Amino acid sequence: DWPTTFGYNMFLFPWSAMVGGVFYEHSHRLVASAVGLLTVLLAVSLWLWERRRWVRWLGAAALLLVVAQGIIGGLRVVLLEVVFAILHACFAQAFFALAVSLALFTSAAWPARSGWMPRQEVVSLRTLCLAVALVIYVQGILGALLRHTGAMLMPHLFVAGLMVGLVFWLSARVWHHRLDHPELWRSFPTWVSFGRGCLCRRLS
Repeated sequence: DWPTTFGYNMFLFPWSAMVGGVFYEHSHRLVASAVGLLTVLLAVSLWLWERRRWVRWLGAAALLLVVAQGIIGGLRVVLLEVVFAILHACFAQAFFALAVSLALFTSAAWPARSGWMPRQEVVSLRTLCLAVALVIYVQGILGALLRHTGAMLMPHLFVAGLMVGLVFWLSARVWHHRLDHPELWRSFPTWVSFGRGCLCRRLS
């Protein structure tokens, strides 16, 4: 049931009853509620203290997106329709991307990012970044379709290969211009884990 949990107020559901699949589902609801509350605080804070109008509107968009995500999740529980499960997965990725973007835009380092690359190269790199982000999101949509319907296996595999190639291309471009930047070296363990995951997937 939704928005209640087996007839209980969602926040008063007894911990002793959180066993098996109930633990995973109800924990998901509680974490999602916490994310929603944090998003409300973020949107209000941005609207009160952020000077850049476009950032304030991004905060408002994040709030609308997390509310929509909660409603879609509830409809999935109540109606048991696969389409809501797919939408829930797609909205989750969009919200996560927006939240990460807001974290970047409001960081102290964001205004200091300009001037380290020729403008023509910046435009080219920005286009590549947008293409990579779009392909990753499409891959997530195909993954949701595959998970919930069993369809789109071959497109999912094709886009996976395209995504890996684009990510490596983008990374090579960035490393070429800022090999001396410490943040790039801190990302090296992530690349090692990524390569290991690809290798394990290939061997399995």
